[in-house]
Formats: sequence, structure tokens, C-alpha cells
Amino acid sequence: MLRNPLYHIYLLQLENYHLRRFVTAAARDCFSPPEKTRHPITWTAKLIGVTTLAVLFALLLSLGAGLSAGPLFSDPSVVGWGVAVTVFLFMYIGFFLPLAVGSAVTLPLDRVIRLIIRAQARRKVSRLDNLTIIGITGSYGKTTMKRTLKTLLSAGKNVVATDESHNTPIAVARSLLNDVTDQTDIFIVEMGAYGPGDIKALCEITPPDISVLNGINEAHFERFGSLENTINTKFEIATSVPDAAVILNADDETVMKNYKRFVGDREPLFYSAKNHEACDFEVYDKRFHEDGTGISFRVKRDDQALGYAKVNHFADYIIGNVIAGLCVGQVLGISEEKVLKAAHQITPTSHRLQPIQRTSSNVLVIDDSYNGNPAGAHAAIGVLEKFISRRTIYVTPGLVEMGERAPKLHREIGKHLAAVVDVVVLVETSVTDYIEEGLRQGGFGGELVTFASPQEMHAGISELLKPRDVLLFQNDWPENYR
Repeated sequence: MLRNPLYHIYLLQLENYHLRRFVTAAARDCFSPPEKTRHPITWTAKLIGVTTLAVLFALLLSLGAGLSAGPLFSDPSVVGWGVAVTVFLFMYIGFFLPLAVGSAVTLPLDRVIRLIIRAQARRKVSRLDNLTIIGITGSYGKTTMKRTLKTLLSAGKNVVATDESHNTPIAVARSLLNDVTDQTDIFIVEMGAYGPGDIKALCEITPPDISVLNGINEAHFERFGSLENTINTKFEIATSVPDAAVILNADDETVMKNYKRFVGDREPLFYSAKNHEACDFEVYDKRFHEDGTGISFRVKRDDQALGYAKVNHFADYIIGNVIAGLCVGQVLGISEEKVLKAAHQITPTSHRLQPIQRTSSNVLVIDDSYNGNPAGAHAAIGVLEKFISRRTIYVTPGLVEMGERAPKLHREIGKHLAAVVDVVVLVETSVTDYIEEGLRQGGFGGELVTFASPQEMHAGISELLKPRDVLLFQNDWPENYR
């Protein structure tokens, strides 16, 4: 059984040191921590410092409580040591309490360090006159768009992008300081947000020359509180740098309904995977390859053929990402031919519709476990719909942070699944019932399997598989949610 202290340390890092959310999650699981976690603890200098302070606080509190009840050393008291041990055991079980104290104590120093790092990053940007910064934000698809643009623009350009899903101000500042040099031509910045002002703070560190907005939906609705707050926050990427070129996803209804009140007098460029009329580029001769090698398509503009591309990716939105690359190339003066030629080098992002071929059983596994938003879930279901000659299996625990919209969103997912998938596998969470309701409402005639935990699912999923199946894992339910 995982010891409480290690689990609470893990939760603190998982919640990004947000004390209210951390204490709530840790207190809930205080007497029933999971046996193992999905990810290892990353022992950063900050985490080591906070943990050391927490241990010292727990020891001092235990000794202080014992001394108040009787002597501990010169003339040991049974009562005193009994109190000390009792308090220490309480601190052991509830280690989140000293961890919270340690975090609070280090908060002023942490803020000073962060301010210094951000100031250093801003100074570096100000002297890099030839650096082009591309900012990417949205409720979904940021990491995939970042990786796509880096691949498409790297032919003839020195391109640096922020690491993995590191999209906070301090992570972006460190990436700039550590990775960007005088020889860097383009710096692609993934910009994440949990509330108003977050994108603006990132734009103050790395003001974009080109701002890309993927789309807006209910992702992190629980934190934002309303869709309007999300809209205002995501469009900070346009309002914070008024002279930046703006590239928008024409396929996203929320973006298209709201962009005019944020972009001012600028004429944005639009990208689309569905040949939206606002987009200058048109996709044709699109083909999905059921052998797992991806999607191929051709592009034209004003009836002039621009070229052919094949991408090792399953979802149609990757086509939109390539078109976004053409838009960026248009701003930077990079030819369409060069951009499309680089498209075959695009590789799936880990855990985001990542294909894994199991050659022994000819089962295609699609790992979409890092995709936790409604648009992504429906895109994943849409991928399974394309495998018309293979049995499809969809595994999910549902989506977190959907707030009051969780019932409606998960019923919609259930209805979509009912029309597409052969087997639905649910890992029991607080939203499982809503997905099942949607399946019933959609007249699901396939097989429904439910597991009580991720561990049980991973142990039993192989018994469901048949040769040539397509198995998709959608979203990973973090331990700090129920």
C-alpha cells in the first residue's frame, strides 16, 4: 500500500501547489490512498525543499506536543512520549497538513524566484530582435499544434518549442532562457490557462508575433466558472499584443461567433479541416488509410493545386493543423510547397491519438489518454468511425473538470458512441452513469463492459480483444478527482 506521505507529495505536485485543491483532494483520500500512482514524483528543488520543511514541522510539532505533556529526555515520561508518538502518527496519516504548511512558508521565496526568472526572460526577448514568437492557445489541441508547426517550419529555419505540455509562465520562461539562442529563428510557445489573466501573463513574457487560437470549449470549466470567462481568457492571446498576426480555427463555432470583438481592425487568417468558406485553402482527395498509416490529402487555393501531403495521424483536425502551418508560412514568407513537403515528417504526439501496432495479434491500439476535453473525445470517436472493416473498442473513465455541464457533455459522448462503436468499456467514476444514459438514449446495440478501477481494466482488457480490433484509450482520470 502506498504510504500517505508519498501519495500526498505526489498530489501536491499534481495540483501544481494549489493549496485549496490539494488539501481537498488529500483529505478525501487520507484513509484510502491508491496502491500506486499513474506517474512518478518529479523531485524538483522546490518539492525537496517543501517536503523537508514538512518533515521538520511534523517532528517539531510531535516533540513539542510531547514536551507539553511531560519530559522526553532527561526524565522520560510515558505520557509525554505517548503524546509525541500519537501526534507523529497523525502527521504521518495526514501528511498533507505539514506539506501545506511547508508550501505556505516557501510561497514568498517562490514568488520572488519566479519574478526574477520571468524578468530575465523578458530581458532576453527584448534583445533578440530577429526572433519570431508564435503563441498557441485554446481549450484543446495546443500540444499537437505546437509539434505540427515545429515540424512544418523546421525546413530551413531554426525552430525551438516549449517542452511537452509545459505551458505555464515559469515553464515558458525557463524554456526561453535554457533553449533559445541568438541562432533561433522561431520560438513556438504553448500557452495554457486556468483563469482570466493567465494568457496575458504569458504574453508579457513572450509577446507573440503570430497568435494561433485552436478552439474554445468547456475544458477546465470547473476552474473558469463560465464559458464566457474561458472565451475572454483565450482571446487574451489577441488582445495582449494588438499588432500580432492572428490565425483562427474556422471550424470552431465559439471562436467564429466571438472573434470580431477581440481582434480589432486586424484581418485574421483562418484555417480549416472542413473547407470552411473563411479559409483560403481548400482540401480535396482526402483518404483515410485503415492500415494505420494515417491520412492523405491534397490542397489548393484559388483553384491552383499546391501539393500533396500524407500525415501519420488519424484525426481530421491534423489536416487543419497543416493548413494552419500554411497560414503561418504565408505570414513568414515560407512557400506552400515547402510546408506541405514537410507534412510527412509529422508524428503523433505521445498519448494523443498515438497509434501502437500490436503485431502479434494484429490489434491496433490508439493511445489518447492525455486527451481530456469534449472536442477531443468526439474527435476520437470520429476516428473509430472511419474503421469500417474492423471492430472498434472505446475505453474511457470520462472527462474531469466539466463542472455543472458534466451530465450533458457525457450524455452527448454516450450518444455519439452508440452510433459508432462496437464495444464500450467504462472505468467507473462520477460520470459513468451519464455516459451509460447517453448510450441508452442513442440506442446502443453493442457490448458494454464496466471495470471498477483502471487497474482492473488494464488487467482484464486483453480478454476482450480479437484479431484486427482497434482499441482506443480515451483520457486518463487523475487521482485528484473522483
